[in-house]
Amino acid sequence: MPDVDPSLRSEGSPPPTPSAAGFLDLTVRPFAADLCEPVRGARVLEVGCGDGRLARSLRSRGAHSVVGVDRSPTLIAAARRQEAADPRGIEFRVLDPHLLEPSLDGGFDVAVAALAFDASSFDELVLAVGQMGRVLRTGGRLVLCALHPAFPFVEHADAPLDVSIEDAGWFSGRGRPFRGTVRGRDGREQPIVYVHKGLEEYFEVLRQAGFRDLPEVVEQRIGDDHLALDPGFFRSLCDRPLFLGIRVRKTGQWT
Repeated sequence: MPDVDPSLRSEGSPPPTPSAAGFLDLTVRPFAADLCEPVRGARVLEVGCGDGRLARSLRSRGAHSVVGVDRSPTLIAAARRQEAADPRGIEFRVLDPHLLEPSLDGGFDVAVAALAFDASSFDELVLAVGQMGRVLRTGGRLVLCALHPAFPFVEHADAPLDVSIEDAGWFSGRGRPFRGTVRGRDGREQPIVYVHKGLEEYFEVLRQAGFRDLPEVVEQRIGDDHLALDPGFFRSLCDRPLFLGIRVRKTGQWT
């Protein structure tokens, strides 16, 4: 597997601007929240929580408790400010997702990461998913959401989400970092980084991380609700694979 440019791997994509976050609030965040269901009464861990938008949504859906972790002190500070302004009982911690504290082991019914590892290498993803599995109770659910690996390879000219694969192919592009942009409804753009991983690699990540059950795979697409909200903004993404959702249960002996 090709190595990833260390500068991209260590930093990944910058934190979402309000404009870019608005696009994600209408797409991947509700998609991820739906995949976490049933969440009422559940103890939830969000890895790569950023400024806490998904964590707050899950608490509003009835989660018993939510812990959000992110390695960015700036984003955790933003999440804590929002929590202080509108308390929902969410705990936010600065933690490396590859080194979750032993005190978290077995403490969660759901562990979710939405776009947290799109700029990670295969090996980094295995490590992070293994850590998430470790902190789940037996019977708990892992939820991962990522840019659909097919998205960069389909025509999406003038779309609010864009990733340029240059001259790479589906297989030759694996492990390579590519740059793209997310554009908000106000027209402002933010740069992103995406490291291409194929479908079989996601299944192999789960196997190497210790999951043994067959995962459920869901593909998000633009729906009628998006088109009703803003047809001009979302039309260029119609009939294209947007985000990939993976949900799998931790069962049996953890390896």
